[in-house]
Amino acid sequence: MYTLAAMESRYFCQLFGIRLTRRSGNRFVSLCVYMYITQYAWFTHIIHEYPPFFTFKLLQIVRLSIGRRSPINMDHIKLNRIIAGVVFAAALCTYVYTLPPTVVFWDVPEHCAAAFSLQVQHPPGSPLLVLVMHLAAMIPLFSDIAVRMHFANAAASAVVVMLLYLITVRLILLRHDLPRRHFDRIAIYGSAAIGALALTFSTTFWFNALETETRNVSLLFTALIVWLALLWHEKYEEPHSDRYLLLIAFLTGLAGGVHIHGMLGFFVAIVVVYFRYYQGTLRKFFFSVDVLKFGVIVSLVFFAVYPGIVKWYPTMLDGQLFGSESEIWTWAAIALPLVALYLVYYAVKKNKRILHLGAMSFLLVLLGFSVYTVVIIRANADPPMNENTPTTIHRLVAYLNRDQYGATPLLERRWINEPDKVQYFKEYSSDADYFWRYQINHMYLRYFGWNFIGKAGDNQGAGVNFGQLFAIPFLIGLIGLWYHWKIDKKMALTMTIFFILTGFVLAVYFNMQREQPRERDYFFVYSFFAFCMWIGMGTLAIITYLEKKMSEQRAKITAYGMLAAIVVCVPVNMLRTNLHPMSRHGHYMAWDYAYNLLQSTEPNAILITNGDNDTFPLWYLQDVEGIRRDVRIVNLSLLNMDSYILKLKNTEPYGAKKVSMSLSDAEITALQPMEFKPQQMELPVPRSAVEALDRPEAEGSRGMEIVDTVKWIMPATMQFGSVSAIRIQDIVVYDIIRSSMWQRPIYFATTGGDDSKIGLTEYMEYTGLASKLVPRRAKTFWAGVNEGVMEKNLMTETVTSSKTAAYGFFFRGLNDPTVHFDENQRRMMENYRQAFLTLAFYELNEKHAPAEAIRVLDRMEKVMPRRVISIDTRSKMDIMRLYLAAGDTAQAREYASEIVNELQWAVKGAVDEPLSQYHPLLLLTESYQAQGKTDSALAMLDRIGTQYASTPGVTQYVQARRAELLAKKK
Repeated sequence: MYTLAAMESRYFCQLFGIRLTRRSGNRFVSLCVYMYITQYAWFTHIIHEYPPFFTFKLLQIVRLSIGRRSPINMDHIKLNRIIAGVVFAAALCTYVYTLPPTVVFWDVPEHCAAAFSLQVQHPPGSPLLVLVMHLAAMIPLFSDIAVRMHFANAAASAVVVMLLYLITVRLILLRHDLPRRHFDRIAIYGSAAIGALALTFSTTFWFNALETETRNVSLLFTALIVWLALLWHEKYEEPHSDRYLLLIAFLTGLAGGVHIHGMLGFFVAIVVVYFRYYQGTLRKFFFSVDVLKFGVIVSLVFFAVYPGIVKWYPTMLDGQLFGSESEIWTWAAIALPLVALYLVYYAVKKNKRILHLGAMSFLLVLLGFSVYTVVIIRANADPPMNENTPTTIHRLVAYLNRDQYGATPLLERRWINEPDKVQYFKEYSSDADYFWRYQINHMYLRYFGWNFIGKAGDNQGAGVNFGQLFAIPFLIGLIGLWYHWKIDKKMALTMTIFFILTGFVLAVYFNMQREQPRERDYFFVYSFFAFCMWIGMGTLAIITYLEKKMSEQRAKITAYGMLAAIVVCVPVNMLRTNLHPMSRHGHYMAWDYAYNLLQSTEPNAILITNGDNDTFPLWYLQDVEGIRRDVRIVNLSLLNMDSYILKLKNTEPYGAKKVSMSLSDAEITALQPMEFKPQQMELPVPRSAVEALDRPEAEGSRGMEIVDTVKWIMPATMQFGSVSAIRIQDIVVYDIIRSSMWQRPIYFATTGGDDSKIGLTEYMEYTGLASKLVPRRAKTFWAGVNEGVMEKNLMTETVTSSKTAAYGFFFRGLNDPTVHFDENQRRMMENYRQAFLTLAFYELNEKHAPAEAIRVLDRMEKVMPRRVISIDTRSKMDIMRLYLAAGDTAQAREYASEIVNELQWAVKGAVDEPLSQYHPLLLLTESYQAQGKTDSALAMLDRIGTQYASTPGVTQYVQARRAELLAKKK
């Protein structure tokens, strides 16, 4: 293979007139061609047979020589490299120390599962990340497969930090003399290191560094491209300097295989090249036709890559472009690289440098982006995860264009007609108001403030906290921005364009709609990268200013002191404030939750899930660890796509049974939302199923009534004006239930709302983190409890993981006060509390066993104490009521005391909200009563009677409760 690669590489270079010598700077061309050839060996799984060989070749590519040694003196080179290495090591050690012990929530388990088995994840995919993480999974640095991939991401993030340091130093030295004095070295290298460490410990970058995700790896390509562009800027007059630009082109194509935003570095490279050749001043530039030329040239070059190669070229291969369809487009797409090859040959022969550079760049970007052939090849292999099944060019184009998510208009800001979105839109006076207040201020500037001013908390929508970082990084960054413009206007303009492009412009492009399911600060990590560069420059500006304003000896002492102060106030303070919330020590939640959800089901079950966090971790456990592969997971979000439905119906991943459906493949492909009015539905129950439930040994809830026909009102789930309808997912769920004929257990994850159950809530039997559809009707929510299963799942003290069906839940780390849980994680864990509370209600109200109810509540507090996983006031009231009803007044008083403390605002001030079961004054009344403080309870009743006297029934309620309290007082 190596000989073949060498022959092909040499032939390639000879063909296009590239002279190969032992020290030739064109070696990277050979390696690019080698990578192109061997990537198809990866596709055919040779990588599995010869992993050491391919790992060695990848390391060779990483160690690629980029030319002769810089003319900068050796002292600078050595010291610069040493500090770069120290910065890298500091970042890597920090990230390794705070790595999670296994898989985490959101897209991470999907990426890990896709990488482990070379599968196809959600559009537009990240095939290069899949390949790299597949290699990482083979290296036994850690026992957990996910942690191996997390480590690879952490290492890539540490390289980004090192590159930021090198970029900052290079930008400074463009307008500074080489550091010859000891003071100058400390000032320049120390300032650049501060900026790099600010990125290391920043909220967004640190969070992304700890999990297998696309953003930081994508930023690695961006940083490499920017660094190479600056390297070319320094050496552009040297022979063969174009090799840097060609390598940039290749990296740009590869970046698209991780995340499309990684290509934004190419825009910076174009601007660097333009201004290297532009000899005029910026004043002349802005007030002449040059600015128009700049816009046209930069835009055309960038558009050739995106959307040119990334979106238009695959569309042309599919025979379409700009809405027209013709075979001409396909032949044109095939001809383009051939024409480019000829142009390279012609340019070499005629010594046309610009033509050679342009044609070769086009080929190398295309070469790098060809990694997307992995997607189509693996889709045809039909792995268990094969989202959108991009098996053809046509389907690949839809996959790349993210067609399943629909189009997002750029001009219209409030464009979604969903009722909940429309309700939020009413809070804004205009599109402009919405754009500024929500899309810019809330969804970008707030995140910017998190990283450089301070973060107010970990709850969704948390604001900026000045008291955390005191805005010191922000202010130093502003000084750095000013200083950069002062010393090097052209390069400052270049980096400012990059900052705006990756911040404000992306915020405009995303056109995010309120509310988002989670925080989106990771979208803008490229922008924060740029600002951290200015933090380094701002530090240098302060030190330089102090040196100029004082005598030499005094200036040095003051400057050293200032440098030390900035180290403490910026990277050290950022480390101090972010270490605990960023650390993932003890974070077993995603793994445990996925395991517990799978083990809430019987063998060969169909499990209907709702979103990312109750689906992707389950895929990880099945695909990577082989746990409960008998369970077929049906994700409601994906159930609106025909390719996913067909896969459920027609495939048997790992030997799991197909999901029964009566719909034909053609009918599935033609499915659309259907006009529908709420109506009664009936589902007959076979006699055998009824008899099986009626046997004494049958396990299940005794609080539910067995029925021979399931009858329910199926609601409409969509509304278009006066027309009601149901979604594709509702149609398919109904068909799955009807086709299964009670022969296969069907479960709904508790994370789904009632609308996901198509109206069948009364026929759900609770088993822990899932509810089983049964031919029994529950009159109350607690009646539908399978006591035997719930007892085993929630109350078992010692649990051992099993790949097959086995009851027993893990609750690892939930009672550890040193583990940090953010709001999303705490909210996810509330499903456990709901399970405990439901079982306690069942024990108390259905079995009339108060001692058992207390045992369940005590167990809940043991595995997830409220001092670790906090509880909201309403839930505390439910627990207090249960303890009171069960006769444990001591525990009830503890909760009552906490409720009273939390509601002091209602004691001292006015309460202006409708009267309800959880009204603050009613909660205070009950809590005072539980504490034995009758006078305080009577005072609350008086307030209720006075404030809500006009509400029907309130006067009678207050009188009855007063009589009750007075009777107990006597």
